[in-house]
Amino acid sequence: MKNKIYIIIVLVLISVIGCDDYLDKQPLDMPSSETFLSTPAEVKMGVNACYKLLDNDNTFSHRSYYRLFVALEDAGQIRMTNSLSPFREGNVNPELAPVRNFWSDYYSGVTRCNIVIEGMEKAKDKMNESDWLELKAEAQVIRAWCYYSLVVKFGDIPFTDKLLEMNDYANLPRTSEDEIYDFIFKQMEEAAPNLPATRTGDDAGRVTAGTAWAIAAKAAIYRAYFQKGKAISPDANYLNKVKTYTGNCINTGGHELYYDSSNPEESYKNLFIYTGENCSEVLLQKEFNYSQNSSHDWLRTTGSRNYSRCMSGTTPQEYLIHSYEDTLGNTVDVSPYFDPKNPFAGREPRFYQTIVWPRVEGSEKFTMTLTESNGKTRELTGFEEVYPGAKFPEDSDPTFIWEYNTLLKPWGEAEGVNYDQVGYKINDDGTAKILTNQDCTNGWSSRTGYLTWKYQALEDGMAGLAANGSLNMILLRYADVLLMRAEALIELNDNLQEAVDLINMVRARGWGMSSAEYASHPSAKTTALGQDGLRALVRRERKIELCHEGHRYEDLKRYGATVKALGMDVVGRPKYFHKEAETNIPQIDGNGVVRLPWLEGLDGQAPDYPNRWWMSSNYKQHYDLWPIPQTEFDNGNLDSAAQNPGY
Repeated sequence: MKNKIYIIIVLVLISVIGCDDYLDKQPLDMPSSETFLSTPAEVKMGVNACYKLLDNDNTFSHRSYYRLFVALEDAGQIRMTNSLSPFREGNVNPELAPVRNFWSDYYSGVTRCNIVIEGMEKAKDKMNESDWLELKAEAQVIRAWCYYSLVVKFGDIPFTDKLLEMNDYANLPRTSEDEIYDFIFKQMEEAAPNLPATRTGDDAGRVTAGTAWAIAAKAAIYRAYFQKGKAISPDANYLNKVKTYTGNCINTGGHELYYDSSNPEESYKNLFIYTGENCSEVLLQKEFNYSQNSSHDWLRTTGSRNYSRCMSGTTPQEYLIHSYEDTLGNTVDVSPYFDPKNPFAGREPRFYQTIVWPRVEGSEKFTMTLTESNGKTRELTGFEEVYPGAKFPEDSDPTFIWEYNTLLKPWGEAEGVNYDQVGYKINDDGTAKILTNQDCTNGWSSRTGYLTWKYQALEDGMAGLAANGSLNMILLRYADVLLMRAEALIELNDNLQEAVDLINMVRARGWGMSSAEYASHPSAKTTALGQDGLRALVRRERKIELCHEGHRYEDLKRYGATVKALGMDVVGRPKYFHKEAETNIPQIDGNGVVRLPWLEGLDGQAPDYPNRWWMSSNYKQHYDLWPIPQTEFDNGNLDSAAQNPGY
């Protein structure tokens, strides 16, 4: 589908442009012909056009709202000049442009789907029934995703599943969030049986039955924990819906965790680059194609400043670094192996497949001896896990050179070492090439002292397309479904062993193992943890597995942890790990929120501030529900009393 969908979108026939006066749902250039959508080709064209509005962040970078939500998590950050920075600054109000744009974009998606679903009735008698039902189901799924995106941000929202007259749009009131969720559930229950289990060839990227069940589960688990703007004790009725919907998704048999058979130990990392694109783990994605004028600049925002045109804009925070366990399954707050002076060694493999941590060529390897439960010892080194083999690069291997150029300024002080220029051998005769380390000196270097591997498509950089990438953005994937099911089982205290097995399936992929192999691994968890221990495990697991994918913010909201997690200052790595006290151990709570004792009492703005980057954060509790855009009140669409509390 990637090669076809965006040709369709440029057609004026079904382009939807919002209107502030009418909830951004009334299309100004609806097709005037009453015969449109009356043929099979036109119906297919209309449904194809709906896909663009799955995640329609129309900023200069054309990325994805779900990528921008990295700014609202305790795992990463986007340069705080990004459009969501007011949430961190404590300056959210109904006139905020990103709030208005989010509202407008997703309502445009709702409207486009309404046009298609209602209009395609004219073609019903001219099409094979199963084909017609499948296309309708696709539009239903996209509309449900748009409504899900709106209801989790705004709560009660104006609702319609039909095309209305202009005056009817103007008078449309807010509908209870309960009705919105019920609509999503019913629509997905209706759509799923009419969708195929898998998609291949030109249809790769289109929604499946598993997609419908996953969206229903996503809505149900959020509704189970969060109602009327507040986190609550999980509602068993909705948790049982999560069980049902995730079970249905699994039983379709159309999706599975991605496993790179040619490089199993980097399966997790490769899922997020072209190697894993359109794999069976993907349930929902935003598609891009540079050749058809649809691209994004995600490599530019994730790549090192040492890469051409990249600016280290999206980076992990120090809180994420300490969320990863050691290789035996211990969290760092209780690990006998964790050393604050040498914090990057001996971590679980997803750490090295997610985090680009500081190194320069010639620096010491970070090694550690671990004793497994069977008494055997292993020597581990994080250096080799990030850069396999730690060999000098070859001219003939441009991909490796691109990776090798990810040179981050190390912590501490080294006598006689100029980190602004790093020499490395590039030929057998020993001649050296000097690379100016822009990530030390440039104003666009990494703010936190780390980078993320997620969505670093090096092929785009080597082709000069760092700002015009075609890599699809994953909105929803199968690992999320497995973790949602595990979480529901844990909260219901129902079959904890199944919950453990599901979590281990996800963890096993990070190790490059099958779930059966991982079951005997010393870090695999057992039901001996009990309900409370497993609850903490699955919440931390979601933070690690899904970091930088836009889901942590909603998780923090439903756990009632936004103020704690997003009220903490945004921080990078300490400058001087080697000067930290051995007892300065991070602390991790049951929601996976990390506290760093070494930060307390320090002035982050002082000239000798102890970390790479620091920014105050003032997230407020009522931000858990976003404000209804002011335009809706200015234009008389809604009464001012309908505004969410706190605005």
